[in-house]
Amino acid sequence: MSKIHSRTKHGDPFARQFTNQILEEVSKPFFHTLQRWIISGELHDPFNEFFVQVNPDLATDDPSPYAAGDAGFEQGFDMGGGVADSHHIWEKKYVFVKGMVPGFINEDFAKKVSYLIRVVPDS
Repeated sequence: MSKIHSRTKHGDPFARQFTNQILEEVSKPFFHTLQRWIISGELHDPFNEFFVQVNPDLATDDPSPYAAGDAGFEQGFDMGGGVADSHHIWEKKYVFVKGMVPGFINEDFAKKVSYLIRVVPDS
């Protein structure tokens, strides 16, 4: 998407319109994933193309999309209703991958979208 986006500033109106149409189509899955993440906190990214990913340290062999890290999620809640422990577990479950942020999204915005999760250094 970033490479296609970089071509949308072409001087030729036909090329610019054509590139914009291609970008609109190829970005639909990304924006659907972004919408699900922002609205419901649900990460559906079967090809690991989104800038928020399940922490690889918590990965399991279970193919269920909710398997990685969820087994201990409920244990983060203490009987006093402590939100801090559950929030800490949420932070560890997901990671922000800077190298996956598309060129048309500001990094600061992407970090706000990812919301308090551990940042993975560029590789």
